[in-house]
Amino acid sequence: VNRNSFPIGWSLQRILDVKKLFNKAKNEDLLFISSGNLVLGNTEKNVIIYCHSTFESEFKFSNKENVGISKLYYDYIKKQIKNQIELLEKSSVRLIANSNFTKEKIKELFNKDSEIIFPPVKIKKYMNNTKSGVITIARYSPEKNLDFNIQVMKKLNEQYKIFGNTKFSSQINYYHHLLNTTKNQKQIELFCNEDKEIIKNSLNSSKVCFQSSKETFGISVIEGIMAGCIPIVPDNSANKETVPINELRYKENDINDAKKKIETALRGNFDEYLNALQQHIKKFSEENFQKNIITYLSKFEKTE
Repeated sequence: VNRNSFPIGWSLQRILDVKKLFNKAKNEDLLFISSGNLVLGNTEKNVIIYCHSTFESEFKFSNKENVGISKLYYDYIKKQIKNQIELLEKSSVRLIANSNFTKEKIKELFNKDSEIIFPPVKIKKYMNNTKSGVITIARYSPEKNLDFNIQVMKKLNEQYKIFGNTKFSSQINYYHHLLNTTKNQKQIELFCNEDKEIIKNSLNSSKVCFQSSKETFGISVIEGIMAGCIPIVPDNSANKETVPINELRYKENDINDAKKKIETALRGNFDEYLNALQQHIKKFSEENFQKNIITYLSKFEKTE
């Protein structure tokens, strides 16, 4: 489902899920929402939300004018979202951001501070000495900007694979749209809902991991680096945190710049950065996440 459109079943289910969570935890002193949902429930208890998004789409949706037969429903959803946003201002509601980008955007939109704790990634090398071609791992949704990837790769005579998941009809439709745009491009292959082992093997044999979307973190980039790929990402969002080397980031939506960066990476001219990248991603390990979460939650322990 395209998250930005807030489809009926998806948005209603989110509201019901959080209501159920609050009712279930009504006798608890601390509620930790790891799913990243906005708060729905006027509670005096301590609430911690681990934010995987900036809530920008919710913010924009709550201020959007709707017309037609679904207007009453969407007005109801907008009211609930506005109530949730107001609850963010409460001192009992605390936020953990999954990146500095997420932290800054939430501060900009809602004037709410948050603690940064990067998500856990199982850091393990899967390097292969023989590597070629370009790979992208992303959900089949328009916000992942995969049309841009394909425009770039049509200009390169290189093997290119996209691995993506689909669950909802809009995602399936987008996948088929991309298939249509690549039907005469034999070097470009699209894979849908493939087995994890197949994806891992493809990462392991690929030279370049190419992403084009804005990310609040971007685990697939970390996985690409683990597999020994050179990441080529846009110079925006949390991509600056996962890929801190300027030479590996291209100007946002600049086809020629992205093409040049990929060509340089395929020639091996960026290989010198791989060791530094693999040292850098250790900060995103499961061990660091566990340590940081425990340290953060210990602040709320009751002392006898």
